[in-house]
This record gives sequence, C-alpha cells and structure tokens, in this order.
Amino acid sequence: MEYAKSNNLRTALLAFQEAFIISNSDPLVYNEIGVIYYKQKIYEKAKEYFLEGIKACKEDKSYVYQSLTINLGHTLRKLK
Repeated sequence: MEYAKSNNLRTALLAFQEAFIISNSDPLVYNEIGVIYYKQKIYEKAKEYFLEGIKACKEDKSYVYQSLTINLGHTLRKLK
C-alpha cells in the first residue's frame, strides 16, 4: 500500500501480485491491483480486476464492495 501511496506503481503492482498469489479470493487485492492499472491508464485491465473483485465480495454493503463499484464506475467513464 505504501508503494502505491508514494506513486511507485511498478513496485506496488509487484507487491500486490504477490499478495494475489497468496490470497486470490480477497476482493481488496483485486481493488488495489485495479487501482494501479487505473493510475497507469490501463483501463481495460483495471475494469477486469474491479469486476472480479466485485464477484469475490461476500457482502454488498462492505467498504471494499463500495470502493470496487466506485472505482469501476470511474474506469467505465474513462473507457467511453
């Protein structure tokens, strides 16, 4: 998370990909990888991760679910 906050996107992506290997069912990991791709303007890839993260959510009222849907909306807006 610190790499992403400091805009070190390449290192952040590597760290989140490692987290994904460890826990590929955690919607927060999907969200963070999607955010990295969004910041890199790779919107199609970001959209894929946000959608998969939404599928992985157990509750639709969770903070992560809300973040994923908001981020997906921003991504779809960029894709228009």
